[in-house]
Parts: sequence; structure tokens; C-alpha cells
Amino acid sequence: LSVLEATATDSPTEWPTMSPTQTPSQTPSKEPSHEPSQDISQEPSQDTSQEPSPLHSVQPSLSPSGRDTPIPLGSEPPKLMVPGGQGPGTIESFLPNPPPVNPPTGYFRYDARRRSEGGTGFGPGMKWEISNDGSSDFTNFTYVNNQWKKINGNHTAETKYWKEFREYLPQNLGENQCGETNGKQSPIDLVVSEGAECHEFHEIRHRPGDFRLDDTEVETLILPSKLRIQFPRRIGKEPDVPSADIPFGWQKQMDVLHIDIKIPSEHTVNGKRFAAEYQMFLLSTKTDRGIPAISILMDLHPEDEENSSFQKAIDEFQKVFINDLLLCKEKIERLKTQQLQGRTFEKERNTMKSSALIDLVDKLIAEEDDEVDSQKRRLADPKTSKGRWDPFHQGDILRSIWFYGYKGSLTEPPCTQLVHWRVIDEPMLISSTQLMHMKRLLFDHIDADCVPTSVQWEGSVARPIQQSTTTPVWKCSCKNFLSDDDREALGVSTC
Repeated sequence: LSVLEATATDSPTEWPTMSPTQTPSQTPSKEPSHEPSQDISQEPSQDTSQEPSPLHSVQPSLSPSGRDTPIPLGSEPPKLMVPGGQGPGTIESFLPNPPPVNPPTGYFRYDARRRSEGGTGFGPGMKWEISNDGSSDFTNFTYVNNQWKKINGNHTAETKYWKEFREYLPQNLGENQCGETNGKQSPIDLVVSEGAECHEFHEIRHRPGDFRLDDTEVETLILPSKLRIQFPRRIGKEPDVPSADIPFGWQKQMDVLHIDIKIPSEHTVNGKRFAAEYQMFLLSTKTDRGIPAISILMDLHPEDEENSSFQKAIDEFQKVFINDLLLCKEKIERLKTQQLQGRTFEKERNTMKSSALIDLVDKLIAEEDDEVDSQKRRLADPKTSKGRWDPFHQGDILRSIWFYGYKGSLTEPPCTQLVHWRVIDEPMLISSTQLMHMKRLLFDHIDADCVPTSVQWEGSVARPIQQSTTTPVWKCSCKNFLSDDDREALGVSTC
């Protein structure tokens, strides 16, 4: 549903600013737990003959919803589907977008509710705890209403993207594995498995590459379920793309293909969910080995300090956000001219909506002008003034050399089980303003055709935690290796 097709009858009286009115909580909420209201051994029945019902504004939480009761249906949902942000009297009230009238076969979203509860029928399912007989600390759980497993895997955006590298991948990406219950799905709660050992013997050795984020070869994309930085493919030896050497059987210096930013974090650590997650996917040309991924969790800085290196990425996403708004504005103004010439339909309705959206675009652009001075200050910062952007910047982005490891899957359809995850054990720190800015960019984005793109639900594009009882999770520490610098200085390899 595009802005131009929305059935608005009046326009908002006040539009949000780009900065938060209140600092978000620094303590992530825990994964909710519910008892099932029906037999969970069977897939819930659905009435697929009806059109998905409209979504309603709800107060978002930092973790994905696990509710088993319907969202209260109060007032009529907002009609003007334009960036919402913080509505009057609310904090972070990001309005969910309705699904397309005719969604493509690879379409999915994060609303886990059943249709009977107002859900749309495109969600990842809800986690239900089954039982704990007291013999172990682990509580069994399963999923109900998992609609992702019904998606045609060949038609998903991830399948189309990874097919470029299919000669290096061990299995058919077109096979949808979102319904697998073999314990090899991602994301998971990172808890070290009993008896699991770290086999890596040195730190992840990384190189920054030669590119700036504003180079034409580097793409910054606002996708429905994530923010993505996509690097060019290597052609010859120069210029270099960012790369990393992951120990234990991987080849040296594997190229970084792209970085995905998810809000909130998809992985949790001992039950704690973080504000966001920064996932770097690399290319291994060793046939059938799989996809190596280095993930860095993101948390709020205790002093609410800005992360100057990461701000460079936010600035580039902001350019995309504003550019799409400008293209949308041009389209609306063009249609407005056609209306005045009597060459389009529903003149009064579209003229009203055009004025509302144009006012919003102009306000957002004016706010960008206020950012000029702060951006100049950042460019003078020695951490960000070099001629290239380092996605591994030590201290700002990468704050530890140690990590958790396990073998899992892609976290979006088709959920293929071929990802080797390395999750750094210390989070990157960002400010509350930077977190809010990322949410606005991802959740409030509209494309050049005036279509709201986000598939978020309750402020989340994180897949629910998957069961991992059969997946060994290990953690590397100084007992396994020291940094290369410390090895050279101290003459020892472990602590």
C-alpha cells in the first residue's frame, strides 16, 4: 500500500522530529513466556480466504513480541501511511505497515499473531514453553503459527542475493528450512554448551579495505527488514574490500560481502537481548564450507556517548532516506499537477495527502540542515577523517578479540542452515540518539514510489530465538589465544 493509495481523511497536526524526546531504556526486556491456550502439537488453523486485517499502533518493546492475546483494537488505525516515528503523547510509537494487497510469494514480516488475533499471516511464529520436569535447566519449547516455513524459498530476496555465490555454497538455497526443528536454526540464546571447546587458535585478523562509505561502489540500502552496507565484488588485487581471516580451517582474508544491521539484536547472551546487531557476512571460496558471519551486538553507552565511527554509516543511510523522500515528493507534485489539469482521479483526496506528505518531507529536510555542523565536527574527528571506513574499527566497533561460535542458519527465509556464526563477546556501544535514528531510518522509510517499506512489528525485525539443544556453542577466551600484539610483547600465546 503506497502513500498515494492510502484512504486518509485528515492529516496529522504535528510531525515528529528526528531526535528522541526521551532516552530509551538501557535494559533490554526479557523474552516473554506464555502458556499455550490450545493444543500446540498441531499447527493452528487459519482462515486464509480473508484479506489480512489492518495493523494497529502499539507500544513497541526492545524484544520481539511473544504475546498470545490480541492487541486491543481501539480507535481506527491511522490512514496516512507516511513516516510516523513518535506520535503525540507516545515514545517510539512506530506504526506497522499493512502487507501489500497482492504480496509477492517471497514476502514475510515479523507480526507473530494469529489471524484470529489480528495477525497478517506472514509472521515467524510464536515460541511456547512446553515443560520442564526439573531434571535439567532447559525448558522445552516449540513454535506455533510459523508462516515463514510456507514461503517459496526460491522467491525470497536472500535466495536471489546468495545465488550469485552458489558455486561456493554447500546446498540448495531454494529449500525453505524455516520450519526445521533439528536445533540448527538461528538466532539462538548464546549459552556455552557443556563440554564444548574453542578450537580457534588466534584472533580474527581483519583488514579495513580501501573504500569510503560514500564511494559509488559501496551501496547503503534501507531494506524492509534491515539496514545493509554492501561492498563491491573483488576484481583483481586492487582496490581491496574489507576482509578477515577466521581461524580453524577457513581460508585467509575472506572478503566481507555485506553488513546487515538488525533492530533489536537477534542473538541473545544468557537471556539478555541487546539494542541492535551488526552482522558481517563473508565469502569463503572453499566449496561446501558454508557462509562465515561475524556478529557484533550493539548496546547503549552507559554515558550515552556517540560512536563516531558508526555514525559515518548512519549518515550514509540518512542520505538514502532523504533521497527517497525527495523522489516521493517529486512524484506527488507531478500527480498534483495532473490533478489540476484534470488528468487524474480523486482530486481532493490526493491533493490533501500530497500536501501532508510534502510538509513532512520539507520538515525532515530542514532537520537535515541542522545536522550539518555536527557532521562537520565528526569529519574533523581523527577516528573518522581517514580516506577509508573501517568496518572493524578497534575500540569503536570491535571491542574484543574473543567470541562465541556455533553453526546455524540465515535468520530470514529461506533460513538455510549454512552459516558459521562468530558472535563477539563485547558489544559495540552507541548513544540513545543513534539507536533512535536507526529505528527511524528503518521503520519509517518510504521508497521513491511512496510505499512504506518496513516489515517491523512492535519495533522489531528480529527473528524469535530458536531452540538450540543439539547445537554446540563454544566460547573462546584468553585461555585459548591472546591478541597478536600481546603474543609478540609477552612471548606467550595464552593467559
